[in-house]
Amino acid sequence: MTKTESTRTTAAALIRRYDGAIFLQRRRMDAVNLAGAWDVVGGKVDPGETVLEALERETREETGWELTAVISDLGHHEFRLHGSTWTEYCYLVEVRGELEFPQLEMDKYSEFQWFATFDAIRRVQGDNCALGYGEYISRLVSLALTESQKVGL
Repeated sequence: MTKTESTRTTAAALIRRYDGAIFLQRRRMDAVNLAGAWDVVGGKVDPGETVLEALERETREETGWELTAVISDLGHHEFRLHGSTWTEYCYLVEVRGELEFPQLEMDKYSEFQWFATFDAIRRVQGDNCALGYGEYISRLVSLALTESQKVGL
């Protein structure tokens, strides 16, 4: 992964649990961005930082967990937010830490859940679509769950 100076580049960690489930956290209803939406761990790549460095930092900041392995490159995706185009680099990863007790950033997130089935992911899609955010996260989590199942337990 190369260094990037772009403030419009993000890194997304789709965290895989030992049973193949994927971690999501729900943004607070008073959050500045994507209020109430289910979202993945991740955020902006800082100037001078690689995507992998951002992935490690964001995982630690948002959950308290240590990134231990990148399992699969899930590709990069573009999206629009607040009039800007962002490129998000997405990875299926594994972490070390208390997986049932993430240290959520409580000023941004209200809850978390592990999603192990496509039916559960459809609920995320319904919730996010009802809030006007579309299907991006549910498609990404579906891709991660498919990859997670390929990897096995």
